Amino acid sequence: MKIYDELVWRGLIKDVSSPEIEEKLNNGGLTFYIGTDPTGDSLHIGHFSSFLISKRLKDAGHNPILLVGGATGLIGDGTSPHPKGEEFGYTIGSYGKGQGSKDFWFWSG
Repeated sequence: MKIYDELVWRGLIKDVSSPEIEEKLNNGGLTFYIGTDPTGDSLHIGHFSSFLISKRLKDAGHNPILLVGGATGLIGDGTSPHPKGEEFGYTIGSYGKGQGSKDFWFWSG
């Protein structure tokens, strides 16, 4: 069974944005990342499922990058009116104009 079919069989794929996704998943060689915010007391089943899917994709020839902590932990919940980065002396900045602008954190202390 190919990786796409396995993920569908396990209920991990419901809809796709492009018919080319199946071919890309089955051919391997994609690089992807999963970022985990480590500010909770412990990892939970939601983290485990992401890591397990990453393992399955790695076994299918893809290249996972797993991020735990670092900037992910500094930023925290992006919907918060007070992002965690400020607690650690980081300031949010942006570059670009209009819808093409990007936010980033930089050390200000």
